[in-house]
Amino acid sequence: MEKRSTKSTTMLAILLGCFIYCVSTFIFADPPSQVARLSYINGTVSFLPAGETQWVDATLNRPLVINDQIWSDPSSRVEMQLPGADIRIGNNSDLKILNLDNDIAQFQMTQGSLVLIIKRVNSDVYEVDTPNLAFTISEPGYYRFDVSAENNTTVVSVRVGEGMAYGESTSNVINAGQSCRATGTDLDNYQCNETSAPDDFDAWSLERDKNLNAHATQYVSPDTIGYEDLGSYGTWMEDDQYGQVWLPNNIEPDWAPYQNGQWVWLSEWGWTWVDSQPWGFAPFHYGRWAFIKSHWCWIPGPVDVRPIYAPALTVFIGGDNSQLIINGGGYGIAWFPLAPGEIYIPPYYVSKQYFTALNISNTEVNVAYINNIYTHKNMKINYKNVQMANAVTVVPIADFTNSMMVNNKSTLVSKQVLLSAPKNYTASVVPKPVSVFGGKKFTGTIPPEKITSKLVVMKTKPSAPTPSFKEGQQLLLKNGNNPWSPLQIHKINTKKSINDVFQPVAPKTKKNINDIFQPVAPKNTKNINDIFQPVAPKNTKNINDIFQPVEPKNTKNINNMYQKVEPNNPIQQTPPIIKQTPPVVVHPLPGAPQVPSVSPKPKVVPSTNVTPTPATQPGSNIYHHQQGNPKPNVQPEVIQTAPTTQPGSNIYHQQQGSPQPNVQPGAIQTTPTTQPGSNIYHQQQGNPQPNVQPGAIQTTPTTQPGSNIYHQQQGNPKPNVQPNP
Repeated sequence: MEKRSTKSTTMLAILLGCFIYCVSTFIFADPPSQVARLSYINGTVSFLPAGETQWVDATLNRPLVINDQIWSDPSSRVEMQLPGADIRIGNNSDLKILNLDNDIAQFQMTQGSLVLIIKRVNSDVYEVDTPNLAFTISEPGYYRFDVSAENNTTVVSVRVGEGMAYGESTSNVINAGQSCRATGTDLDNYQCNETSAPDDFDAWSLERDKNLNAHATQYVSPDTIGYEDLGSYGTWMEDDQYGQVWLPNNIEPDWAPYQNGQWVWLSEWGWTWVDSQPWGFAPFHYGRWAFIKSHWCWIPGPVDVRPIYAPALTVFIGGDNSQLIINGGGYGIAWFPLAPGEIYIPPYYVSKQYFTALNISNTEVNVAYINNIYTHKNMKINYKNVQMANAVTVVPIADFTNSMMVNNKSTLVSKQVLLSAPKNYTASVVPKPVSVFGGKKFTGTIPPEKITSKLVVMKTKPSAPTPSFKEGQQLLLKNGNNPWSPLQIHKINTKKSINDVFQPVAPKTKKNINDIFQPVAPKNTKNINDIFQPVAPKNTKNINDIFQPVEPKNTKNINNMYQKVEPNNPIQQTPPIIKQTPPVVVHPLPGAPQVPSVSPKPKVVPSTNVTPTPATQPGSNIYHHQQGNPKPNVQPEVIQTAPTTQPGSNIYHQQQGSPQPNVQPGAIQTTPTTQPGSNIYHQQQGNPQPNVQPGAIQTTPTTQPGSNIYHQQQGNPKPNVQPNP
């Protein structure tokens, strides 16, 4: 009895210690510093908000966050922008964001075509996970993925750059000029050939680059999402006080910022502005606005600083606290833009270091003043723009929560009332389910179940699932209408039993929790101090120097855009450790700007035969993640505690380096020596489809089996029923 009591006490102490560690970790977690922007929509494109089960039509300029999902119908194309990268999605394509932070940008693709153009490496790694492989990238370049759910194949084509393809127990480097094909989940039937001539999808992607880069500016940090639109839709001028400022073109005389768009609710960010103008992203999530010489002008943050995203840089008046009665009766809510030097106070929790970086990366401001505001968030502030002409926009609360489109509604309340009313840094309005969907009705244009139920191979464990709005609706009232905290999201997710999350496939021996979750081998681990520290220059490349712009009205010569590599020496095989091999020496595109060279690779010799993949080493710690009813059940990931950093007026510089060399498609490459896979995860969203093996493909040599394989099973997927919100 005494031994049992001692054992129970020890176990209780261990569990209590784990609980305290998790609580402290989640309490002090910062949100990501970046999002993705839905920057281009052509055709029918559907959107599934994180945590939800109903699809709606996609909205231009909506910020995309972890666990958001996109589906493009036939004859449709989509573009997403990230800091330093663009993602182009073809028709009949499915894409989900699995991770999006300062360390990794991870995406899941179960069907369709995707082009990833990386201009600057901001995240440590980019990862694209498909049913057949996980592909990781850590250098700029042009990468294309073609996934066929019907044929159970994935083709990765690297025109510029280099990456690593991972199966369950093997991995292979894919070099510039190679197009590699695999089936199954362990790089089965792995075969590499020379990249083919660009098709219509490539031509469209290159044309988009040409248009965006034609009006690029030196006045904004290139890590500002959407900065490429500013040159096409506005004018830069010199101001004595603020330096270079931007004026939008073709606006109404009484126009003011944040008056053409809608408010939507994002669980981690709260009320988020979605502007309806084609240029309406960068000026509403970065920088500040000022009224200069009878014009509204946007003032960006420091050019050499990577800015941190904000959902809306505004101040609010009124809301559910009955502070503002509009003309005709009823309660309203109003807002106006922050001026240069004014502090943005987010409604979501952030550390002092994040709070400082969020403000100094978007405006010139005294750090001591930032620290004072962080400590006394409720102190009275005299805001400049509330007194400017047409600055304040007012709508009924119902219009706000229903995500109704705003159109210059600024005359519902007298100016005297607006000046005397209390000002709040957050919107005191309770969101509704319709707020999550942007006021849109559900759509029947959704991906087939056979696509959403496909397994995907993952090198990196994905972020924890986002709770649905319904699951966390009651918490909003406790939060004072502020977004969920990381700890609250963690508690919602951990209500599920650990036994329902990971079950052994064939449990021959008992395993404990430490056997199930093996630590990932440390690789470039970073903390919050690493995010905002000055970055030493490294080989940063400019994608603009990589590709020759597509000549308009001359699509017949698209095949001539990439010259073939002249044959010479055979390519060397990759050594038995994962190393970066030098890039191939190639001829530049006709008329393309020259790029400074780096250490060249040996040229390659064309061949008519493909060498089969050599034997590989066994992998370890492989997990299956299955999505079921009502959404994926993933064991929540522990969020790292933000360490203390010293506040100050330091400017944090973005990473710069040498541009990436132009690499043209080469001849058929011999398959390099493979490296062992490690910590591969499978995400399953339903019952997996059978592996269909196409004919006439060389088979991969026998590999040793991996260990610790687990499946996550949550049941059969729920059919998509489309009621009105």
